[in-house]
Amino acid sequence: MPPRVVIGAGRPNKLPALVCEYTIRKHCPDAEVVHTYDRPFLDGTSRRRHRDRWEEPCGWLDAGTPLGTMFSFARHMVPEICGHEGRAIYLDADMILFASVQELWDMPMGGAWVLRVPGQFAVAVLDCEALEPYPIRRLLREFSLPALQQAKHLPRERVATSIPPQWNHTDRYAEGTKLLHYTNMRTQPWVEPGHRGGGQWFSALAEAVASGAISEETVREEVRDGKAAWVAATWPQPHVLRALEATV
Repeated sequence: MPPRVVIGAGRPNKLPALVCEYTIRKHCPDAEVVHTYDRPFLDGTSRRRHRDRWEEPCGWLDAGTPLGTMFSFARHMVPEICGHEGRAIYLDADMILFASVQELWDMPMGGAWVLRVPGQFAVAVLDCEALEPYPIRRLLREFSLPALQQAKHLPRERVATSIPPQWNHTDRYAEGTKLLHYTNMRTQPWVEPGHRGGGQWFSALAEAVASGAISEETVREEVRDGKAAWVAATWPQPHVLRALEATV
């Protein structure tokens, strides 16, 4: 079975998610890639609207708890998305890859249910069958946001920090980087010009458009004018089109 990758993204993150997918397939053409930006709960266009997409109430969520991103919970949806079968790799949308996800796919689980990078669950390999007792609706009812972000609902012995740190280099490309993760929402290359690691992202976007993996029309559809502060901190901004036009 080829590597199966679920990219976590809310609706405003569609373009970064597509660029992430391009870099996955560039290094692992056989990878199966699944997106979340168009799924219920994650396809709203405001931070509040998506809270109403669940059939069961989540008291702490409804109380106005701030979310880091609209896809803060996407990683916990992966087992259900995959039908609780086999394993899956989870990646955030705000990433580009420089190595094949086959390396992650082939890592032995060693009895763990989740393999992760040090300090984060932004890059993880999950045993979807073992995680079946933890559906997202149960997690949102029973656990706080900080607990979920650190996967404290899982037995400690079932979580292994065994993915090398090169698979989560943050905000700057370095020698040996296998995955570059743009962690600051307000300075990500697609929302703010001048990011010190932005060149790699724009190069990946230009390659994706030149190859036909992403249409220029899609890029134009995803760019917003940024008048609202929240939009400006999430959706790609007009400088993305200018950079692309300068490249192609």
